[in-house]
Amino acid sequence: MPRSERPQFNPKSLEQFEIVLTTYNGNETDISPLVTEVSIFETIYNSFLYGEIVVVDNSAMLSQFPIIGQEKIRFSWFRDEERVEKEFYAVGVFDVKQNLPAVGTYGITITSEKQMRNAISLFSKSYRGRGDEIISDVYREFLDVDIEVDAESKTAHSIVFPYIKPLAACDMVRKNILAEDGTPFFIFEKFYDDPGRESTVLSSYGQLYGQDPIRQIQPQVGGNVEERGQIYNFQIMKAYDTLEQLSKGAYASSTITVDPSANRVEIFDFNFRKHAEPIAKDPIAVDFGFTPSEYHLGLLGESISNATIPVHKLYETNLTYTLKNVYAFADETTTREGENLPPPTLGSLEPLDKSIVSSYLTRLAANTSVMLHMDSIAYNETDGSGFGVGKTVELDLPKFAPKLDENDGPRDLVNSGKYLISAVRHYISGNEYTMSVELIRDGIGEEAELYVGDVPEVDREPREREQIYEPINE
Repeated sequence: MPRSERPQFNPKSLEQFEIVLTTYNGNETDISPLVTEVSIFETIYNSFLYGEIVVVDNSAMLSQFPIIGQEKIRFSWFRDEERVEKEFYAVGVFDVKQNLPAVGTYGITITSEKQMRNAISLFSKSYRGRGDEIISDVYREFLDVDIEVDAESKTAHSIVFPYIKPLAACDMVRKNILAEDGTPFFIFEKFYDDPGRESTVLSSYGQLYGQDPIRQIQPQVGGNVEERGQIYNFQIMKAYDTLEQLSKGAYASSTITVDPSANRVEIFDFNFRKHAEPIAKDPIAVDFGFTPSEYHLGLLGESISNATIPVHKLYETNLTYTLKNVYAFADETTTREGENLPPPTLGSLEPLDKSIVSSYLTRLAANTSVMLHMDSIAYNETDGSGFGVGKTVELDLPKFAPKLDENDGPRDLVNSGKYLISAVRHYISGNEYTMSVELIRDGIGEEAELYVGDVPEVDREPREREQIYEPINE
């Protein structure tokens, strides 16, 4: 039925909602009338979908079917003229209790197929190539999944996985490499697919945040029942935890690289403005710093003795340790005795890469996190792309002040702006479908007026390499 001919309905509603449970012996049963709640989670921090349903049982399903955590559950519904169908594995039962005589309730934990395949796979194998290629190969071979690679890795490696689960192996690679744009990788599964693309995506933070917003979101706005994405409530859960970020070295730290093969230790200065620049506008003001102590004067020189030390020059806030082997830093073009050498091992990282990954992830965890409770959105009407994690939105947050001047805008310039969707909870209850959405970003709103002048460059030379022990002369 065309949209214009449809009757008016609640903006949270969905149509032809159906949940089919397939038991271990292949019998199918429509349990839609018995399901009171559905929660399905997607997040950039998890490579699979998972969730739970709550069942009111007066038909002895728990014992007659029986439900023993080995079932399949298929969801389907129509939302904005688009049909959705997803199948999950039931992997557990929880909170079984009696509410009335002959009536009980319980929950069923569900997860996507790739996590089930991961549970039954244990492999030991060597791989060689770029990090994104290794992850793609592991997914294809052991999880039977092709992934959408949106960003290539900066480095290539030779890796031997010794009896490890596929998802753990991919996560190990992801956490130790950078994309070509110098930002960390994320791998995740989307609930709503994009046309012509795989549902599992490997991309970098820079690539994800660099996308154009798929829609503008304004909290607490009323509207036509045909308009999707109304915001019922918003809350900034936490923002700008500077103490935590300073302590963990997100803004300034040092990296110690230990190379036992060469009997050396190297200390590399890490400058977040140079090595891991915030993707959004820098949240740390140029003049935010500290009066130099005698210790810092000795390190930084007398030239700044009458000024404060900017945050990006405070190197002694945190230390990251990296092991390397000088003999493992070969590449495919290097030859020794006429033979090509393999790429370096995963443990042979570039000195600053580990600090860069840590800096970005620490800042994302402790910077702005906005939670929205909103009407559900399935697909973007303009291009048919799916709404969900890995996309960006333009968020307009109100300023907490009355308008006293005609030129005074209602927008909070610091906390409004572009955000990355990091997590979505799809929640269905009583034939109403809503979403809880988490938005994150590394920085503040681009329209905010916080700085004057350019950010100064670091003016220190790298520290001297230090010998950690004397080599043994034979």
